[in-house]
Amino acid sequence: MMGIAYGFDTANYIYNVAASAKTKFGTGTFYIRYLGPSPAASVMTSSSGVSECRAAWDNGAKYLAFISAPTQSRLHGTAAMGTSDAQTFCANFYSVYRAVGPLVFQSSGVAHVYLDVEGNTNLSAAYWSGWASYIDGYLVPGWGYPLFPGMYCNPNSSTTNCSAVAASGVYCFSVWSNHPEPCTACGKFGSVSWGPYNCTQGYPTLVWQMAEQGGCQTTCARGSYPNVDVDMTNPSETEQSDMMYLQARP
Repeated sequence: MMGIAYGFDTANYIYNVAASAKTKFGTGTFYIRYLGPSPAASVMTSSSGVSECRAAWDNGAKYLAFISAPTQSRLHGTAAMGTSDAQTFCANFYSVYRAVGPLVFQSSGVAHVYLDVEGNTNLSAAYWSGWASYIDGYLVPGWGYPLFPGMYCNPNSSTTNCSAVAASGVYCFSVWSNHPEPCTACGKFGSVSWGPYNCTQGYPTLVWQMAEQGGCQTTCARGSYPNVDVDMTNPSETEQSDMMYLQARP
């Protein structure tokens, strides 16, 4: 499974966007989904999980990863706030995992999950310590392994993200970089070489959000795009092996 894989993330329901995303960009093999706490928390739940995963499967995507997007002001808060948000996320993760029977962990024993740190947010070392420590110590019932904390961010931002992780002493297993966005490519699969920003502290960038739905408005006529962002994985790694896997159609 070594090499580049392409996929999508969206705050919409997969069944609303999957067909148009596939037509526009090609067959994506993975989706990254929001779980609460998140503004899109109601989209992926135990009650909608089967229909969401069925739409992913029907459009060629058999791998899923998950992200939490708490209210951004909380990310500069205390370790207790980070722990609380992580507890909510893990509970939601488990409820979806239980609800979607064919959604399984892979033999790597690793499932990367992400904390959404937007470009104008200063992540505190305390919050990351609380969030990531709880994620890393959470043993998924029925599986017995922890989840692996990662971070969605712009590693080149002037705000604190990678530096806060370093100050916390709690490792970030995967960076999902949202910059730069090569507007000339407009998200087309296979159109650009791997080139996201990286944390100078050495945390590995394993996913690149190479095209945001709201970006490159003039160049790419984004208004006509499906409500998805386009992502690719590090060609030197096996990132899809560290996502959840749909082993059958739900």
